[in-house]
Amino acid sequence: MAHSSQTVPREKTPGLEYSRVRGYRARKMLPFAGPRPVLDNGLLWTVNGRIAQIGPYRQVKNEFSAPIHDLGEQTLTPGLVNAHTHLELSHLHNATQPGQGFLPWVQSLIRHPLKQTAPERIQGLVQDMLDQGLAGVGDISGHAWDHMYEVHAQLPIASRLFIEFLGFRPKPSPCWPVDTPPDAEFISAAGHALYSTSPDLLRRVKEWTTRYGRPFSMHLAEHIGEVELLSSGRGEFADFLRGRLFPASYTPPGCSPVAYAHRLGLLDQHTLAVHCVHLGRQDIALLANNKARVCICPRSNAYIGCGRAPVEDLYRAGIPLSLATDGLSSNHDLNLWNEASYLAGMWEGNLSLTDLVAMITINPARALGLDQVAGSLQPGKLGRFSLVPEDMQASMPV
Repeated sequence: MAHSSQTVPREKTPGLEYSRVRGYRARKMLPFAGPRPVLDNGLLWTVNGRIAQIGPYRQVKNEFSAPIHDLGEQTLTPGLVNAHTHLELSHLHNATQPGQGFLPWVQSLIRHPLKQTAPERIQGLVQDMLDQGLAGVGDISGHAWDHMYEVHAQLPIASRLFIEFLGFRPKPSPCWPVDTPPDAEFISAAGHALYSTSPDLLRRVKEWTTRYGRPFSMHLAEHIGEVELLSSGRGEFADFLRGRLFPASYTPPGCSPVAYAHRLGLLDQHTLAVHCVHLGRQDIALLANNKARVCICPRSNAYIGCGRAPVEDLYRAGIPLSLATDGLSSNHDLNLWNEASYLAGMWEGNLSLTDLVAMITINPARALGLDQVAGSLQPGKLGRFSLVPEDMQASMPV
């Protein structure tokens, strides 16, 4: 969240911009670092946009002789991390078919110019997310990645831009990343899905991310048509794709999406599996045993009408869960607190505020490989934070 004040440090430090020292006090803080899971009456100091100190108010209040912004009875969290977005499709807000299932949604999606972008719209959305306290974002680009590259190169926060590969062509276009190293720290690669990207290309993209130490992302088990196609090769969705995206000679692997991803060697601790709506017990066990990370997008799933992820079972299996908004082609906004509130409302059983906030801070930061600069309140990390909405703070135990 943005705050401003004219401040003066207690001592002169070489290279310190004295006007950029800021202190923030809050009733509670959730640092996700250090000895205290919850910091009561905490104080956060930032210097030049980085966290300089955090601790109990009485212990660290004299670190700088700068004004302290008292945030009152609120709960302060690390800056938010949106693990999975499609910013390039922001021009398709309210332009797709909601609530009728995945195939009608896809059919409505591809009627629009997917390579077209709306730069002003994207800029406005980024600013909205920054105003909410965003510190990191994972973004997918499969149609206008050259433009999105420029967007990410100018972001003032941590980001991961996944160039997404789709199709069964022998030679993918663009040929990057399978032949060249990344030319920017924020770049990585993704396979679109098991039904839309050839097995060979998925392996090559995964191998590329492993070689250069980048996370790998893919949509997995999002809708029932995907399950039917991979298990039997039949169904309305399979009929739609046959000859259009994959060849007419396509032979299904005869197993679940998660089992197929495991067979292809796509699941490990650096894999972010997105959606994971249609899972059985063995699928969840495979994800857990391979230490894969899962990103859930419940409002997107509800918007499309493709089901509800077994979030409680994934959580109980010890799988690190990230929560994301997906894009405006399948959601109403990109507000992570709205996504968190929706998840809390659908959760069956007990869910603590701390566990929920972990899904929009430290868990996605780790999944995206951004945890050196975002995800927790620690000295040296980005000096960004967010505040828990008052209704959520009042209704959920810490």
